[in-house]
Amino acid sequence: MSLGPINPSTGQPLPVSGGASVDGIKSQGEGGLGAYDPQTALMIVNIKRHNLIHGNLQSQIGAFQQMNAKMEKLGQLQASLSEASLQTPEFTETTWSSSKADNGDHKIDLGDGYKITVKDNDNATWILEDADGNQTKIWGDPHINYGNDSSKRDADFKGTISLMLDNGTKITIDTIPAAEAGRPDLGDQTFSEKLTITQANQVMVVDNIMSGAGTPTITGPSLENARQIDDQTNDGVILREGDKGVGHFVDVTGQKVTGYFAQTTVINEHKDQHDEPVVSVDMLDFARSVGIDTTFTDPSTGQKVESDGFMTKEQIKIFKERVKGKQESFGNVTQLQTVKIQSWFNKLNQSIEMASNVESKSHNSKNTLIGNLR
Repeated sequence: MSLGPINPSTGQPLPVSGGASVDGIKSQGEGGLGAYDPQTALMIVNIKRHNLIHGNLQSQIGAFQQMNAKMEKLGQLQASLSEASLQTPEFTETTWSSSKADNGDHKIDLGDGYKITVKDNDNATWILEDADGNQTKIWGDPHINYGNDSSKRDADFKGTISLMLDNGTKITIDTIPAAEAGRPDLGDQTFSEKLTITQANQVMVVDNIMSGAGTPTITGPSLENARQIDDQTNDGVILREGDKGVGHFVDVTGQKVTGYFAQTTVINEHKDQHDEPVVSVDMLDFARSVGIDTTFTDPSTGQKVESDGFMTKEQIKIFKERVKGKQESFGNVTQLQTVKIQSWFNKLNQSIEMASNVESKSHNSKNTLIGNLR
């Protein structure tokens, strides 16, 4: 004759029915929690709770990964818009200028509020500024400080990089080895030596930044051979203005560039786009799927018309703002998701700790019972 479930602690038969309640969960007859001793019942409750928490955690992580994938694609879309916005019409006369300040600094005006200051020293220090006063300082071998607020190194690079400004200006930074800069003690480090600045058919070259000990050689601005000079200049790693102007720079995915990020072997030429759509059909479909307006007002009819991917500069500017707004919205969502994931992790750890405590108490009870039987 079967005695039914056995209490593992006492070796005695357990009741198979009744109204026992453990941690708020009531027995429902044979096989219910009433069929187990309290410690075993607590373990079962903890296992069920653990599985529930684990499922919610997995769900939150999945949603977070999906949102991150959308954020990455938005970054790619923003990069293509930035690339397209760099296309500028031909100049009929130069719009840039340079001068020397009383303190010896060289000042370069690139129009639209963009300025470069080459400091009067021998540490290859120069500062880029935009119309809103955002700044990035580049100095030394070479270091980057976003904000020009200290000597903090937000990023470092070696070799050639190009900074793409929102008005279509490209600043290509060439470096020279430390030995050529008069610092053989620094081994294979490099210093900013030359800036090749181009915008459509306008060009200016700033040379001898390091070797000239703060007194660079400035050629231009000129409208002659600008595109040829641009074609002959390796762009290296291409970076673009971030969401705070030149207060920081981002890579092709829209991520803020930090740390050590450029090697001398990288070649990534920026190419003009004339006959290709600014935004591909696939990207337009993606934009619509995440709620971005892809229509523009037809000036001849005043009606809203779906974009075919070809955009004017004004439309590119409008669309960039729409994408930026969606990026900020999704960014807020990912922050909330991160908080929820951390919360579920905490609950999971608590569940594991509770199960461990129950197991420990059960083990101690069995040891006590065995000791009493001896």
